[in-house]
Amino acid sequence: MNPGEDGTLRRSDRVPDAIVGLSRFTQIVLHQGRIERFFLDNIKKYSKDSLRVERAVLPETLSIAEESCDDHSADTYPLKVHLRHLTEDEATPAQSNGTTIEDGLFRSNLVDDDTDDLIAQSRANAGCTEVVRAKYVVGCDGAHSWTRRQLGFQLEGEPTDFIWGVLDVIPVTDFPDIRMRCAVHSESSGSLMVIPRENKLVRLYIQLTEIKPDASGRADRSKITPDTIIKAAQKIIAPYKLSYEYCDWWTAYQIGQRVGTNFDYRSRVFLAGDAVHTHSPKAGQGMNVSMQDAFNLGWKLALVVKGVAQASVLKTYQSERRRIAQDLINFDHKFSRLFSGRPAKDVLDESGVSMVEFKEAFVKGNMFASGLSVDYGASMLVAKGGDAAEQGDGTDVSSSNTQIIGKQELATNIKLGMRFPSYKVLNQSDARPWYVLGNEVALRHLD
Repeated sequence: MNPGEDGTLRRSDRVPDAIVGLSRFTQIVLHQGRIERFFLDNIKKYSKDSLRVERAVLPETLSIAEESCDDHSADTYPLKVHLRHLTEDEATPAQSNGTTIEDGLFRSNLVDDDTDDLIAQSRANAGCTEVVRAKYVVGCDGAHSWTRRQLGFQLEGEPTDFIWGVLDVIPVTDFPDIRMRCAVHSESSGSLMVIPRENKLVRLYIQLTEIKPDASGRADRSKITPDTIIKAAQKIIAPYKLSYEYCDWWTAYQIGQRVGTNFDYRSRVFLAGDAVHTHSPKAGQGMNVSMQDAFNLGWKLALVVKGVAQASVLKTYQSERRRIAQDLINFDHKFSRLFSGRPAKDVLDESGVSMVEFKEAFVKGNMFASGLSVDYGASMLVAKGGDAAEQGDGTDVSSSNTQIIGKQELATNIKLGMRFPSYKVLNQSDARPWYVLGNEVALRHLD
């Protein structure tokens, strides 16, 4: 939706949610809690009580036996982590004053990290602790990452002045596309994104043009409430009406794009997800890229622990995933500015956003959201030609002076380093059609 010459919103274009031919599966928007519940239920079902997920546990100290880090033998445990178990009351995040609606501000970049405060509170209450010795530690602890701080690593990048609010509501509206994924640019009040959800909910991402960062570079979150956010949405979507009778959840955030300086420490301590890359959520990548990080690292760690693969394969995690994070941040930097900018009035309006360019970026975002844009560079696992460091993040991940090069010309549509494409093939023996759907490791070369 974009404003016409008279300033009235009009449906200007449509693009498919899923690019035709990429997969037999279509896109769907699911709450992160439902996806986590699926994993938790399957862990409980198939682990036979040998594995359980613990909540409300915080790391207190991390010790690394530097002299043992290069020894990946079965009986070496160079890491020691002191853990603190919080009570239910200690672990329950504080909610904003003045509203009874559950919010996610405690995770937002508009608030300070409260890990140290939680640990101090638990110490004062003589909370329960334990010590864990480990071969490897993976820090998936968010943008405020405690693990990253212990390693002395940094997130590089800058915040923007763009402040956005988020509402999960059952809408009351005459807006025709409220049950379709769509973007709305107003003439002067900012932009809005509509994401249909389960249980009749709709997620609204709403630009808060009247909320500005202060001298410290951070917005005053006390000025942001569900009422503030819905009023901003009403201005954007006018002349259509928009309200709600039920709000399930809300939050606000300040757009910023940052990438970690390092994704691992000596192939022993690893960082994944928001701990090493932060960006706006409108590219649909918060959980998606984080899960791709975890999968990329998980199978490598499993093979090393089992003695199937050499520990040197762990070096490819940073080379592959940091490059992907850098590509994503570069895209999100452009996409978020296109989203937050004022629509151009005509081709001579250089300060406005080109809607043609925005559509192209929106389509490209589908590739990021599906994960099919991932293209890993040459390494000990990917038999590509060329310089491994240049194709990755600069890390040297070659296995030896003799690099194995695959014969790409034998299958030009099956790209080395990329996901195996989805094709329907005919089984010769019974004439039954089957989908061939590969995974991330299909096109790797294992030494």
